[in-house]
Amino acid sequence: MSSLHSPRPAAASALLFGWIGALSLVGCRSDYVVKGEHLGTDLELTVTSPTYGEFMGDDPIRVTGIVSPAQAVVLVEGAEVPVNSDGTFEVDIPVDYAYRIIEVEAALDTQREDFRVPVFRGVDPTLGWPGAMTARLLPNGLTKLGVSLGALIDGLGWKEQVTAALPAYEGDIFAIRPVGLLSEPTVVVLEPVDGGLDTVATLINLKLEYEVAIDWLGLSSELSVGFGEIAIGGLLVPTMDEAGMLSLELGDPTIRLDDPDIVLGPLDGRLLESVIDAVLGYVVEPLGELLLDVVLGSIGTIELGGPLAFDTDLLGTSLSIRLADLFTETEGIGLELGLGINEPAPEGALGLFAPWADSGGVHPDAQAVVSIHEGVLQLAIGELLIDLLGQVDSLLGSFGDLIGGMVGTLPGGEQAPVAPNGWCLGLDPGTATVARMVPGIAPLGAVYMPDLVVDIGVREGAVCRTWLKASLATEINVNIEGGTALGIDLVVAEGVLLEYGAVDQDPEAVVTALGDWLESTFGLVGGLLNFDLADLLGGLGGGTADPADPASLLLSGLAPVVLDNQPLVNPDGTTTEGQFVVSMGVWAE
Repeated sequence: MSSLHSPRPAAASALLFGWIGALSLVGCRSDYVVKGEHLGTDLELTVTSPTYGEFMGDDPIRVTGIVSPAQAVVLVEGAEVPVNSDGTFEVDIPVDYAYRIIEVEAALDTQREDFRVPVFRGVDPTLGWPGAMTARLLPNGLTKLGVSLGALIDGLGWKEQVTAALPAYEGDIFAIRPVGLLSEPTVVVLEPVDGGLDTVATLINLKLEYEVAIDWLGLSSELSVGFGEIAIGGLLVPTMDEAGMLSLELGDPTIRLDDPDIVLGPLDGRLLESVIDAVLGYVVEPLGELLLDVVLGSIGTIELGGPLAFDTDLLGTSLSIRLADLFTETEGIGLELGLGINEPAPEGALGLFAPWADSGGVHPDAQAVVSIHEGVLQLAIGELLIDLLGQVDSLLGSFGDLIGGMVGTLPGGEQAPVAPNGWCLGLDPGTATVARMVPGIAPLGAVYMPDLVVDIGVREGAVCRTWLKASLATEINVNIEGGTALGIDLVVAEGVLLEYGAVDQDPEAVVTALGDWLESTFGLVGGLLNFDLADLLGGLGGGTADPADPASLLLSGLAPVVLDNQPLVNPDGTTTEGQFVVSMGVWAE
């Protein structure tokens, strides 16, 4: 069983002897009380605050209670605290981790009472969940998008189209006939501005090859017309129509050609001058309009499809994503995505902040960012894992004697009864659970269950007769695997034994062995969580490029990968509790 630095070890468990039971405060699930033998006046301990599963903010925890008789010794987290004459006591302790299990112990002679109350740092993440998240394609990503656009232009065959449409000249003395066209890969540069992308597609070292023929003499010569650069520019505007369909539209196009470099074979001087005049008038002059028509036919309007929407079911938890807003600023293309958990995604934009490249927490190599509140982790992944834990007994049924075999290996396992109908396992995290994002990607987040009750028993028909019951402080880490896929692992930090059919056993040793088994066994069912963050992009990327479909050529190169996850810093330098920015690569290097 793993040992974590912040949850406090079960120091009181060494005091467990006699009989072990669990009592609850009114309205609470399991503030556990452990009693020993006593003589004389009964010892009574009541913890009035904090309450079970309470969110404590960032201030120290005020632990208060009352003990009777007032002569009893009270320990909070193993340290003795003063008791007033009326039996009341109070002490402040910090919450220096995502959660803390407050242990309060009272002792009088041989009597012992021990309360365990789990509490959480911060506020309930579901309270700040806005129901949406934002994303932005950053300048690094726009550079890669420009590369994809250049490949798209070339892949759509503009060279072949221009070659087929090159003008020819047929005169009485000579003819100028096109042979072919050469050019280096097209370079596209995208510069974000308010309302769109300043776009320049540059055709580099374009060379037109012609034949100059004097047919009546049976003579011909080679002719080439070269341009160092031809720049086609315009404002590329990402748009979304009322139906949610996405497109890229290039408006107000312009073209700039370098002065042509004309190379001719040997010709008579007077004929040479006539040929050059014909080249300038019949070849160069219409070339700009021809290139505009053909190249703009490739990128003038690119239908990306849509609407950008994604619906799935995660073991009973429905997830609905809808693109609510699309905008372009000097910081890049921004999106707002409505996110519904067990309900339809909200309609309309909320005006949430979309991080910039220089926002705090953004990875320097990020091509895109997604800003997400940890409330989605609580509502989606947290609830999913709670449901998954509730199904463990049925899921392990196919493993036969797995549970019974584990019971036999525990300290005292030789005292286990025969179970002709098999063993049963119940995992109940109760209501004291919270999911938090964690800086970094290993893990990306964690679901904390400081009071996971493990109930193992013998099946007797439809009833499970308890043999062992324990409360384990459990953490389920959500990791990024393979770039964007989610993987989970379970860690047991500590615990307390509540019931055990075996006698004369060390409770700590039993809890440790049980925690180790639960950590390894969870791996058998953890694979049922099959979810990829790339799906938040609507499943874009990884598809087959279809030359007849410009969008597929543009999007097939997407290869999302999560680079980092950090608390989001707002433009004014403040942070919003629970709000994180996930830095991503979108195109493979």
